[in-house]
Amino acid sequence: MTVATRIAEVAAAVPKSAQTSELLPLLVSLAQDPCDAVRAAAATAACNIAPLLGRSGCGTLIERVLEPLLQDSCSDVVLNVINKMRTVTDVAGADGISDALLSAIIGLDRSPQWRVRTSMVQFIPQLAEILGSQFFDEKLCGICLSWLGDSVHAVRSAAVACIEKVATMFGGKWAESSVLPAVLSFSNHQSYLCRLSCLDAITALSAVLSLEPLKEQVLPVVIAMTRDPVANIRFNAAKSLQKLSSKLSKDSIDSLVKPRLESMKQEDTDSDVRQFAEEALTATKL
Repeated sequence: MTVATRIAEVAAAVPKSAQTSELLPLLVSLAQDPCDAVRAAAATAACNIAPLLGRSGCGTLIERVLEPLLQDSCSDVVLNVINKMRTVTDVAGADGISDALLSAIIGLDRSPQWRVRTSMVQFIPQLAEILGSQFFDEKLCGICLSWLGDSVHAVRSAAVACIEKVATMFGGKWAESSVLPAVLSFSNHQSYLCRLSCLDAITALSAVLSLEPLKEQVLPVVIAMTRDPVANIRFNAAKSLQKLSSKLSKDSIDSLVKPRLESMKQEDTDSDVRQFAEEALTATKL
């Protein structure tokens, strides 16, 4: 394992010919080591030497070391490659490794370990920046949205943060067309946890959306969710209305938001819902 962790340091100190003739074969060998920790260290080292190898050398590195490691049975190995992928793509571009990355993501998405799934979600914005909006739309968007329905809260929260970061990166128009309809569809999901994720994602997306989709698409859904049979959903919908109001017009607030919050404050059967509705009214000075 010590050898694997020191390769990048050695590579910086030897001639380019030695990097190719001596260190690359060594990395190929380490990438096949039976010890998971050695392969994980080799994954990081392989990415770290990419800038030294240059574009031509990176082609061999990708084919003989990184692509096999992306298919490794140990999730730590795969995540180490993904975490350092920018170092490689800055030199060689993403075209040569995008298919292997997608295959690795699909594999980790199926992991029974929630910590692995959470780590994978957290790396997605970085990959979205590397691979671009078209690749994200075609290959990754559906996977990311499915994480809103994960059985584990940490994964769902990471998914909301992921969607927010990607939407900030690609912009409001992209968010409106590529993710908003799917996010809003979760408002009718049979699982209240998925409906709660929907509210969180709506609130996150509101920062990049323009007034029209907020008023015409988002606001009706949130108002409808204030009547959800689960109190937890209703008071989170009140909190969401509070946050959305900072971007809505006074007319929308006066005609739609304020009456609904006042009704919740006066009529809801749950004391927490009444309290959050009152706080939303006070906080937004409605």
